Amino acid sequence: MKHLCLQKNYFCPQCDVQVDKLTLGKNVVNDKAMQGIVYKLVPGLYELEMNRRKTFYEQNKEAVNATLTAEELGESKDKVFLTPNDNVSFSLEYWHPKSMVIIKGYDIMKQPPDHQGQSHFQCSSACTVLHLQKLIRLKYNLEEKYRIDILHYEECLQDDLTLMDVAYIYSWKMDKPLQFFYRILESVTFNSKAEYKKHLISLDWVGCDKEEVIKERAKKKLKTRVAMVKSGLVQ
Repeated sequence: MKHLCLQKNYFCPQCDVQVDKLTLGKNVVNDKAMQGIVYKLVPGLYELEMNRRKTFYEQNKEAVNATLTAEELGESKDKVFLTPNDNVSFSLEYWHPKSMVIIKGYDIMKQPPDHQGQSHFQCSSACTVLHLQKLIRLKYNLEEKYRIDILHYEECLQDDLTLMDVAYIYSWKMDKPLQFFYRILESVTFNSKAEYKKHLISLDWVGCDKEEVIKERAKKKLKTRVAMVKSGLVQ
């Protein structure tokens, strides 16, 4: 804008295309997506920019008008831009699924006997999901044959995600702690399909109708078989 307005040079300094001076305000717009990326990459930049805007409008009250948003006035509190040095509050508790979940090769353990309900923590936003898994493994002294999953909104999180990544992905507003759940899975093997089916029937289905679930799985298997026959993949 300084190049176009103050120097009265209406040619773009990058591509040398002439800009219509009558529609200058419409042609030059903020790239909010790119600005958001810059705020996330440069620690503290968002807070510094908000302070600059707030100071400017306090010193130039005649420039304030009803069309300006809270962010443009430097008073926005909705967006969260963290740095690795910032602390994040979160809760961690055992996961109680709403429906039966079957994970191939694993059997979901029941709630640990010494489980104390929801626990609250505060640590660096650079902390990873892997750190939380190690915390659970040490707390219950679990062997390597047990797999630990950390979940957020019933979605299993990757090991290398940081708390900062989770806050950005799920648009955390800092109005309450991040809520995490964990589940413990024991590796199991079966020698035959009959043994696997017997195992399914013996599971604690957490309030679900296990017979209906098994029937539904059988229907899906039959439907897949019929589709393969029609397509000529099998006879």
